[in-house]
Amino acid sequence: MSKPDFEKGHRVVLEGKVQWAKLHKPDDMSGKYQVDLILDKDSKKQLEDLDILKHVTIKDKDGKEKYDSPAIRLKSGEEYPPTIVDTDNMPFNDMIGNDSKMRFVANIKKYDYKGQKGLSCWLTKGLLLELEEIENNVDSELFGGNAPEPKKQEPSKEPESSDDDLPF
Repeated sequence: MSKPDFEKGHRVVLEGKVQWAKLHKPDDMSGKYQVDLILDKDSKKQLEDLDILKHVTIKDKDGKEKYDSPAIRLKSGEEYPPTIVDTDNMPFNDMIGNDSKMRFVANIKKYDYKGQKGLSCWLTKGLLLELEEIENNVDSELFGGNAPEPKKQEPSKEPESSDDDLPF
């Protein structure tokens, strides 16, 4: 097996559970499409075998891993929205909840920018394997465990008006 050329980019297929998926609209802070991918064991081994896992794992400001398991941040520039499909190979454009299971095609590429060097994981395509819905319901803890069912709002009835009572 030839050594990967990270200058040109090295293509990998990675799988795992996602966190904070911003795959249909760029993230407000970074301006990029992005997702944190908590790697499954095969993806972790793949990056270990390439000897890059420690270089691409998400870390906090103190250099500690952000998640309990190795995770990487996949991203794509605003001008390159990733293609996301479901298991029927149909475009998936809905929100993706934390802990959804996905598989991605990514390009790992070396960078040297303003004195900083490293590897970036660029997202190209994603396959949604198992969707975890985003809960939009009110947290029952807010109501002390007794959250009432939301009431349907009736459309407001505007009083009928007539031009006869206008002062002009």
